[in-house]
Amino acid sequence: MSAILKDCVFVFEFLAAFVGIITFLRIRSSILLYLSLILLFVFVSDYYGSLNQKSSEFSKFKYYNIVLFPPLVLYIGTYYYLLANPKAKIWALIGSLLYIGIYVVNIKFLQPIHAEFLTYSYCFGSLLLCINILVYLKESLEKDKLPILKESPFLWISFGLFTYYGVNLPFIGFYNYLAKVSQEFLTIYFNLTFVLSCIMNLLICIGFLCFKIR
Repeated sequence: MSAILKDCVFVFEFLAAFVGIITFLRIRSSILLYLSLILLFVFVSDYYGSLNQKSSEFSKFKYYNIVLFPPLVLYIGTYYYLLANPKAKIWALIGSLLYIGIYVVNIKFLQPIHAEFLTYSYCFGSLLLCINILVYLKESLEKDKLPILKESPFLWISFGLFTYYGVNLPFIGFYNYLAKVSQEFLTIYFNLTFVLSCIMNLLICIGFLCFKIR
């Protein structure tokens, strides 16, 4: 079951990056290129990590602690572009920089990058992203009480990101502890993240397709 779900993740990750790049070639928007490159990085790094899982020289914790960092900080920074309120934009930028700082502090003083998942910084970054998304959704509703979804690509993209990072947030905080005491938890958790990843990338694809409708 887990293997099938993981293969589905690769398909949806590739699809999201592919649709984003194709849409960029048609629309020529800098934000589209920005998001497409993030998604392409996620697909390549995830697939490469999967291919090297069984290698004795492959450090799973170190690898994923490194490759999960850029997409999250860049997604947080995306809302500097999307938010309309000047104060909210500044906080989105500060949030990105703050997450970078906490990530470095976490590695140096709190959690060893080789031995466990960097839950402190990842939870903080996920929380910041979710707050930015909620502020963006609030702005969208204030601007248009009933947004037309087919004309609101960033709403779909925001729904996708919130689905993954928001739902994942309560579980990731206890990951290191539960991983040591329950193999069953790991199986359930990975299956959940696989499903959430597929949903996120599907919603992002829908968002990219909405650019064609506009």
